[in-house]
Formats: sequence, C-alpha cells, structure tokens
Amino acid sequence: MIGTGGLVTILSESSCPMSDTPTTHHADVIVVGGGNAGFSAAHAAAERGRTTVLLEKGAFDMSGGNSFYTAGATRIDHDGLDDLIDFIEPDDRHAVTEVPPYSSAEFAADLAKVTEGRNDPAMTEVLVTQAQATMRWLHGLGLKYRLMYERQAYERPDGTYLFWGGLHVGNVDGGQGLMADHSGCRATPAPKIATAPPPQSGRRGRASGRCRDHLA
Repeated sequence: MIGTGGLVTILSESSCPMSDTPTTHHADVIVVGGGNAGFSAAHAAAERGRTTVLLEKGAFDMSGGNSFYTAGATRIDHDGLDDLIDFIEPDDRHAVTEVPPYSSAEFAADLAKVTEGRNDPAMTEVLVTQAQATMRWLHGLGLKYRLMYERQAYERPDGTYLFWGGLHVGNVDGGQGLMADHSGCRATPAPKIATAPPPQSGRRGRASGRCRDHLA
C-alpha cells in the first residue's frame, strides 16, 4: 500500500534501483505522465483525500515531458494588471506597465481562430472561464507566476511597458521552474513525493529507503 488519502507518489523509471521482488501498489487514482496536466490532476485528487500515484518515465530532475522544455506561458482570462497583481511575483516594472484585459470572449475567439472552428464548445467554455481560477489554485499550492516581459511586452520610448497578444503570464524560471514547483507543491494535505521505478516487462518497481523523498 502506498500511503493514505492525500498522498501523491511519483513512480519514475530512472530515479531508483530496480528490484525483481514483486510489489503490489494500491491507489484510488493513477495518473500517467508527470507534466503540468498530470501533476495538476494528481494534486486535485490528493486534495480530495484520494491515494494518488503519478507515473513518470523521465528522470526526476528532468521529468515533465514537454512541460519541462516550455517557457511556462499560460493563457488565462483576466481584467488587466489589477486582476493579476495579487498572484504574480513582484517586479519594479509593474508601476509603469499596461496589461490590457483579456476577456473570456476574446479567449474563445482566439481558440476558434487557431482551430478553424473545430474546438469543442463545452470544453472551450470551461477553459475560457476557469483558466484564471485554476492558475490561482495552483499558485495557492506553491507555483510561482510572473509577467512575461521578454516575450509579450514592448518597452515604449518613455520607459513604460505595453503587453500584447493575450499571453501575459508565465511560470517563474519557465518550464523547469514549473516542474520544480509542482514537485514541491503544498497541497492539502501536504503531498509526500517519492521516486521509484514503474513496473516494466518481467520486473516490478520497489520503493526503498534509497529513493529520494521530498516533503512539501
């Protein structure tokens, strides 16, 4: 048995020694893939008291798949800088920065444009109305966000900054920071994150004292 309700355990292929000793793991929820989406799902399940196992193939310090290599940018609905200021990292440039609002309607229109109208209406409605709330939830767990000046803002001649394009917020330290923050999340109850190899053909993983434990 791996833990009790609220426990998040990561089983990673290359983090721990292999064992030929069969081991049975019991869990309420199994999440396959330790990227941003997988971790978010695991945190949500753990917060609801479910024993949760997250399976990740990559090494612990490079896990996360595509999420690890991204800039960490996330498109969300918002009403401008005043609507973001309480969950983004402080920056002296905020005082001279203009961040235009990005409404749910604009978000939906952009989705329809890039998908040529093939986006699912129900899923679109969830995304464009709950993206900011989801980011705030993740911030409450310990993920850190900032305004993406280097990618999404122009510096004006008078020294002020103007953001454009709707993609304004990203994770501190990009994708690597995103995954590091996920690994140290302060979920309630606080998750214990352990690394161990997942089952392979003819062999099964065993969590041992040699594996690294990370307590949030």
